Amino acid sequence: MQNEANIHSKKTVIFHWLVGLSMITVLIMGMYMVENKVYSLYYWHRSLGLSLFIFAVYRLILRVKEGLPKPKLSYTKIEKNLSRLVQILLLASTILMPISGILMTTMNGFGLILFDLVFVTPTPDPINSMLGNLSKTIHVTCGWIMAGTLLLHVSGALKHHIIDRDDTLKSMLKLKSN
Repeated sequence: MQNEANIHSKKTVIFHWLVGLSMITVLIMGMYMVENKVYSLYYWHRSLGLSLFIFAVYRLILRVKEGLPKPKLSYTKIEKNLSRLVQILLLASTILMPISGILMTTMNGFGLILFDLVFVTPTPDPINSMLGNLSKTIHVTCGWIMAGTLLLHVSGALKHHIIDRDDTLKSMLKLKSN
């Protein structure tokens, strides 16, 4: 039996996948470039992250407008609470990651550049090292929180699909016409 609360609008499904897959890409790119000191990726990481921020804000507006998905009645209390926590952490991190990245970059003097379009000119010296370093800590922490939360999110979707055989995953693959 299909739960009407689990039928999502076309916009919700499209932005779920657009933001989700983009965040995974930018997250992996960020971890790879830092770990391996691949400085050429910073340009792409920053530009893609900044672009993604626009879509993430729109997704957040959709979530506020439509509300968070209601858990199925068949979910246990732990599943309901965990799914709500995961939803909130993912939404928050898709906003906090780009904001902290923007602050980290600009405050440390790297400017704010979106695919060669300069919003804040780079400076030879940091604008505010303390705020830049705090933003870096927030950015890195959010990255690890997001990575763990994404693992929970994907694991939960697969658990519901493979073990419970319910329509949780299918609800994010179907497009409602509206």
